[in-house]
Amino acid sequence: MNNGIPITALVKARRKRRWIVLALLGFAVFCFLKVWQSVRVDQLNRRNAEFSRELRKIADENALLEARIEHLKNQDRIVAIARDKLGLVQAPKINISVAPD
Repeated sequence: MNNGIPITALVKARRKRRWIVLALLGFAVFCFLKVWQSVRVDQLNRRNAEFSRELRKIADENALLEARIEHLKNQDRIVAIARDKLGLVQAPKINISVAPD
């Protein structure tokens, strides 16, 4: 006996304290992981929002470029540039008839 307290009681008290410390440590780790998870989810949501804005911006730019391409492909515009800036003229049409056999 130690100070009037049986050794088995001391061992049980130490085990109980050890379990309490382990439980508190486990709870602290759990709380840390939950906070970390929340912060990480917020970061990913912000990043996703940035990517969505960038995607919308690129889609708008793409639509403008496609409209520009259609404008530049216009055959009347190309003919006008060839005639006015390059001095080209349209070749006259020549009808060739096939001789009968």
